Parts: sequence; structure tokens; C-alpha cells
Amino acid sequence: MKYEILSFSPNDEMEWEYFVTNHKKATIFHTIKWKNVMEKTFKYKSEYLMVKNAEGRIIGISPAFSVKKLFGNAIISQPFFEYGGLVIENGFEDILNDIIKFYVKKVFFKCFVSDHHL
Repeated sequence: MKYEILSFSPNDEMEWEYFVTNHKKATIFHTIKWKNVMEKTFKYKSEYLMVKNAEGRIIGISPAFSVKKLFGNAIISQPFFEYGGLVIENGFEDILNDIIKFYVKKVFFKCFVSDHHL
């Protein structure tokens, strides 16, 4: 099945919230309101991803934040909490590996670029 991994944008909020509201494994930690709380309270940069099928419908979401650590940045699903992470529709479990690759590229690229500009 063909799908595309995309970064969340404010234009996607209604569709994101619809997915969260209707998926039995989604929690408050998957909502955009929670994203806003984490950004405002802790100044974390959100790295929210959505997975859309060929018809353009969300079939998975991955809420995460870029968090500064002692030796660089890390992407963490839900800092301080255990109830976050990827939520996908049944039958799309292979998406997890592609999302991890997406995040690894993003973190590696940021580290590489920032080290080169010192």
C-alpha cells in the first residue's frame, strides 16, 4: 500500500484531531492542544508527522519533540510521559521503520549542519 510521510502543518489540524478522536489507541498526548502546551511550557520544537494514504487520508500520526540533550538533540515522542508514540491504522505496521528513518535523517542532518557552521 502506498503512503507518504509528511510534517504536520497548521492546515492539517482538523484532520489530525479527527484521526485522534476516532482512533481507539490515541490519547490526549496525541492532540494538537497537547503539542501547544509542550511548545509553550517547555519551548520544545514539535516534530509531528502524519502518514497519508494514496487518497490523502491520514492513516497514522507520530507526535514527537526535538529536545536538547547534553550531547546534541534527540527526538522524543512525549517527554515526561509514557502515553504517546505512533498511532496507525491496522495493516500499516511497516510504517514504523519509515518514520524512524525520517526522524534519524532529520536529526543527523541538523547535527551535521550545525557542526559544520561552528
